[in-house]
Amino acid sequence: MARSSIISHPLSRRQVLKGGAALGLGSAAAMGLTPAWASPWGRTNVYAQGVEEGPEISLAIRRESIPIDGQEAHPITINGTSPGPLIRLKEGQDAVLRVTNLLDESTSIHWHGL
Repeated sequence: MARSSIISHPLSRRQVLKGGAALGLGSAAAMGLTPAWASPWGRTNVYAQGVEEGPEISLAIRRESIPIDGQEAHPITINGTSPGPLIRLKEGQDAVLRVTNLLDESTSIHWHGL
């Protein structure tokens, strides 16, 4: 009868930490704790305010009545939401954004990620 032997390969601290980090990140992704753009399962639309895509995007800035915690609020909205919609463009894509200010005052938009 053949005798089996167990060959022991001790793991280094670095290997244990790398394995634990990979397991933790995989678990977080599986539970939906990563942002939508980092989802390994493809593009998901979990942005509650909506998504604007395409070569031409229209944005309307206005003050609207919205119930918040049972009380009427009047925030500045973009396309009816506050915060405004996610604008999704591909790198290098040309786009035209038409912004219409329907407020009684001047305004500006801070473009994150550009």
